[in-house]
Amino acid sequence: MGFSIASYFKGLVGLVYPDLCIACVKESPVKGDDFCVDCLAEMPLTTHLDVQDNDFVYHFYGRVPIIHGAALLNFYKGNMVNTMLYRLKYEGKKRVGERLGLWLGQEIEKSAFFKKVNLIIPVPIHQKRKIKRGYNQSLVIANALSKVLDIPVYHDVLLKHLETATQTKKTRSQRTLDLLDTLNLKNPDRLLGKHILIVDDVMTTGATLEACALKLQEIDGVTFSLVTLAITKTI
Repeated sequence: MGFSIASYFKGLVGLVYPDLCIACVKESPVKGDDFCVDCLAEMPLTTHLDVQDNDFVYHFYGRVPIIHGAALLNFYKGNMVNTMLYRLKYEGKKRVGERLGLWLGQEIEKSAFFKKVNLIIPVPIHQKRKIKRGYNQSLVIANALSKVLDIPVYHDVLLKHLETATQTKKTRSQRTLDLLDTLNLKNPDRLLGKHILIVDDVMTTGATLEACALKLQEIDGVTFSLVTLAITKTI
């Protein structure tokens, strides 16, 4: 019958502590979803997936050529996106990345600007950080995109072989160069001539995505689009 003591106690815990909305962590989610009604209504969505010249793309003008760039959500200090991404990165809430990644994938599928992507590459993290966190959050998002878009994820081509030193008080160009030195390519011939979708959780200065694109640009014939769950904004 599939009964076990573990599943019995899990059921009891579920009755006492029901699943809560992954955004506000207060209200019960809509049936069949991870968000409550209020959070779904107030989700700070961008217009990047419908607008070619947007503030995400603007970060890369004159720095690295991209086909398109977009974030799903606006990230303000203290807003629900801030809370969700903190829980994804530091509290082991992998489901946040999976759910938002699926949503982002659905929006990409409807967009006119991502029609010829061949493969997905997540921004890599160092092995020590991956062990500490339990997963690479960018890979979690990339895998969710892959499910929706039916595009393969290559997580073993762009690798981070050195940990990143502190980046505070450095210019974006300095950050990009420092990050570039931490990256390696493995079997890059697999990417020859491909349109690559580079995926990260949040875009702040753009230095991380820029460094990844510059490294991948060493491969002949590649082109890039960039997506993240969120873009940081100031009020």
